[in-house]
Amino acid sequence: MSHSPWSAGDVATRCTACGICVAECAFLREHGTPKALAASFDPRRLDQSHLPFGCSLCGLCRAVCPEGVDPAALFLAMRRATADAGTLQLSPYRGLLSYERAGTSRLFTWYGLPDGCRTIFFPGCALPGTRPRTTLKLFDLLRGSEPSLGMVLDCCTKPSHDLGRSGHFTAMFGEMKAYLLAQGVKTVQVACPNCHEVFSRYAPELEVVTVYEVLARAGISFKQTEGAVTVHDPCVSRDNAGVHAAVRTLLGAAGLRVREMPHHGVRTLCCGEGGAVRCTAPRLAGAWTSLRAAEAGGSTTITYCAGCASYLGPHTPTSHVADLLFEPEAALAGRVKVASGPRTYLNRLLLKRRLRRSLPVASSRERTFRSAADGVGSAVGGRRAAVLILLMLAAAVLVVMLAVSGASARDFGLMEPQTLARAPGTWVVLDGRPRSDWQAGHIPGARSFSWENYTRTDDKGVPYKLWPPRDLARALGSMGIDERTPVVVYGDADKSWGGEGWAAWVLAWLGHKGPVRMLNGGIQAWTAAGLPLTRGHERYSGGTLTYRSAVRPEEDITTAELERSLGAVTIIDTRSFFERLAGRIPGSVHIPWNKFFTGKERRPLAPAEVRRLLARNGVDADRPVVYYCAGGIRSAYALMVHELAGLGPARNYEGGMEEWKRLHR
Repeated sequence: MSHSPWSAGDVATRCTACGICVAECAFLREHGTPKALAASFDPRRLDQSHLPFGCSLCGLCRAVCPEGVDPAALFLAMRRATADAGTLQLSPYRGLLSYERAGTSRLFTWYGLPDGCRTIFFPGCALPGTRPRTTLKLFDLLRGSEPSLGMVLDCCTKPSHDLGRSGHFTAMFGEMKAYLLAQGVKTVQVACPNCHEVFSRYAPELEVVTVYEVLARAGISFKQTEGAVTVHDPCVSRDNAGVHAAVRTLLGAAGLRVREMPHHGVRTLCCGEGGAVRCTAPRLAGAWTSLRAAEAGGSTTITYCAGCASYLGPHTPTSHVADLLFEPEAALAGRVKVASGPRTYLNRLLLKRRLRRSLPVASSRERTFRSAADGVGSAVGGRRAAVLILLMLAAAVLVVMLAVSGASARDFGLMEPQTLARAPGTWVVLDGRPRSDWQAGHIPGARSFSWENYTRTDDKGVPYKLWPPRDLARALGSMGIDERTPVVVYGDADKSWGGEGWAAWVLAWLGHKGPVRMLNGGIQAWTAAGLPLTRGHERYSGGTLTYRSAVRPEEDITTAELERSLGAVTIIDTRSFFERLAGRIPGSVHIPWNKFFTGKERRPLAPAEVRRLLARNGVDADRPVVYYCAGGIRSAYALMVHELAGLGPARNYEGGMEEWKRLHR
């Protein structure tokens, strides 16, 4: 098999397929040995591009390998190759990349360097957001022995690094490093294990140390308490024996006994958040979380990663080591006030404002640098970041919170047939084809959800209009779906007019909070893989759920809004050539909807191909786009492929040409 240029390192030759790492890892148990995966992976193939993103990159495989092979490095290389090949599906990571982009923006960044500053405190993103007071207390403690200590509020861009977006990561982190070196900084004290990993690996010119090691060496006294705890070592710190010892020294100094879990130190587990696996494979991420919670056995778990603390907290009692040092009783009782969601953004802004007012500095800056390699990233995060910033400036901190909460991202992406087949009962499956096709043969357990049955002609005579939200919610609930249910939609991208795209768009419009996946290649790929079909009418016999809809008007556009937007947005007509001859919306660009899929299995175009398609037709993929057809069905499919490509803001004109022509006779 011919592959795109990428290196599997020494995994293909040194891995003996002994199975030791497979026994430790749910991802490898599902997909096979590193040796087999290294030999078969082709980053250009859409049906394989998702594979490395199921690995948490935690490195446990390397820790247990008797040959010293590093499969995690292999899977990171695979991710980079996928990004380079243009087959990386960014839409599932929309929220994560928006979070990163905000963290590197002028609004949230601040560099405060006192006179003679040679050492900085780099707290990362999560700790200042969830625990701003604790961040300040740590800074004050550190300044006690280093009066010229500086503060840098910025993001190390580890999310982009782990997603394989090497160009963007190198540019952003490289600019930060160059600035610090130019200012004479020699040492970076970090609170976040991920930041420690990034600085240690990519800034060898700087000394990098965790604040926990600094505090342990200083012998600082903390309030005494009693009891036993267990420690979760973040997987990114598995090789940092210094921080393992320092944290346990701090706990001992506070009067606590440590009960070690079976997996700790160099053989620690991932909390489930690693590698952004939760965005595309929540079941695999959940397997790590469940295993960690089981090993904790109900004991209070102490960790030194704010992300791990937030991720494990809902599953087992968990506190950050800094919580324990400053509020021991509250931490052991689970009463520490930890922010989440929109409040974390507000906390970071308020922390920045307080530091700017209180810390005497000789030089400072807010970061304005943007990576030229962030073309896709800006599309993913641009609209949300812009809306967030405008609302912050317009209505101060209260509105900031509302703006961020409104910018939460959908969890939408592609799924391969084999992945669905291996996860029976995990996802509810919706068939977007006509009901007659569903009866002729469908994926076992799939519920029929065709636009033909859930649209109507409205009182103005406009056909294909959606059922009212209440009726759609009732129909979904009767199928055993609530607003948080994981859903897979499929169709044939042909006779159904892209019904799978329409079904995915309807869920987005209803404000679905659970993950939604479109089956890559639809029913064609399912049958080509030799997977079974069920024929005839299959009645759902489970219980009825309550679907609580929260309609997102930004997914649709009304005729009045479209009229006001003429000239300000790009309007794309996805109908056929002959339909367009009969009339069109003024200024629209013609790209038939069947240009958005390819091959005999009619798979959605890869992100790079979508960009090229739009560019060939004079469309700027990063500017606002409106898709339309006769009645919002085919245009919904094109819109969802646009979303899968992680491009700029786009909306579906559900009324389509049928509504436009009735109002413009």
